[in-house]
Amino acid sequence: MKLKALVASLTLLAATSAGAQVADLQTVYELALQNDSELRAAEATYRAALENRPIARAALLPQISLSASRTHNETDVSPDGAPSSDYGYDTDDYRLTLNQSVYDYRNWVQLKQADLGTYAAGATRDAARQNLIVRVAQAYFDVLAAEDSLTFAKAEKEAVARQLEQTQRRFEVGLIAITDVKESQAQYDLTVAQEIAATNQLDVAREALTVVTGESIDMLAKLSAELPLLKPEPANVQEWVDWALTNNLQLVATRYSTEVSAEEIKRQRGGHYPTLGLAASYARTELGDNPQGARDVDDTQIALQLQIPIFSGGLTTSLTRQAREQFDAAKEQHELVRRNTVRSTRASYLTVEANVARVQALARALESTQAAAEAAQAGFEVGTRTAVDVLLALREVYRAQRDYAQARYDYLVETLRLRQAAGILVVDDLMHINRWLETR
Repeated sequence: MKLKALVASLTLLAATSAGAQVADLQTVYELALQNDSELRAAEATYRAALENRPIARAALLPQISLSASRTHNETDVSPDGAPSSDYGYDTDDYRLTLNQSVYDYRNWVQLKQADLGTYAAGATRDAARQNLIVRVAQAYFDVLAAEDSLTFAKAEKEAVARQLEQTQRRFEVGLIAITDVKESQAQYDLTVAQEIAATNQLDVAREALTVVTGESIDMLAKLSAELPLLKPEPANVQEWVDWALTNNLQLVATRYSTEVSAEEIKRQRGGHYPTLGLAASYARTELGDNPQGARDVDDTQIALQLQIPIFSGGLTTSLTRQAREQFDAAKEQHELVRRNTVRSTRASYLTVEANVARVQALARALESTQAAAEAAQAGFEVGTRTAVDVLLALREVYRAQRDYAQARYDYLVETLRLRQAAGILVVDDLMHINRWLETR
């Protein structure tokens, strides 16, 4: 992954310096794959979840400990009628202890919970990877849309400026009224404001892309005019919903989390069950010089310990009730995610279908507005149309251009969202879109 990010960075640097090639979706995605903080956080969370199983398994394995101590003793002996005498000696203690759980129901339940939690974390990580694909595409096409808006805003300003100049000349020779000049001037001032807003929008979009990639990218590949418009396949929304109910990664993650909550009820109820353990120890005590003489004492013990809980102040019962309520909450959360998955899948499916029709309709609208603008200009030149008519027609042309460009970007992003909702989104889907980008 680091090698890919390095290659992507070098490609971006070479493209910027050479000026011949620009960054495409693949380059941007590889940078995001390495630098996106949201994905890295999900990856770290997953790696942390992997440790839950060794932690749970540790309770089933032997627990061995070694301890040692040294004690210095000072003794003052005063026999009756005899002078007192003092002496001191050291005592060394060594103890090796082994504890092995033979049966504890809660430990086995906790091990199963660890496995389920790992599965949930894996699904959450994979969902973050899918989400990165969508976020990269969204940020990428937001920049392209902002660049288009700025381009159209500049073009509109230049067209209105030419119209203003033409109107002023016609007014000077007495062909039109001063009101046409003022209308043209007002429209020009509006286009200046639109250009400022479009410039700001582009800056904001580029900053959003930088958040995902971790690097500033100035030049992006444009979308080809030959982009094919394909409706969802299969052309059945219920089949997409069925896929989503099986494969949607957020839904899978909450399903595992609900199972963890169900196991937690069993674990807490296990507090009522007896436990059996094996305990073994070996102790050695070395006594230094003392009135009884130096000696060593060895002590070996092996015990089988049975514990039967009788009453714990109601703690186990309360914890079990709490676990049941948490399980109910997890079930409701899972149901909420399920409903949202169905809603988002249906919405994305319908939106993709609508976007296909919308792009086609806007393409026709663009042709119509361009023809109308040309007719308005011709009418203005012969005196049958006013400057206001021409300006309004120009505005509709550039609005249609912006809407058409935005609709194509929306179509692509929504196609990825549909596959994400169905749980089948992969990097190849992004690379398929990348083939329709013009890198030169």
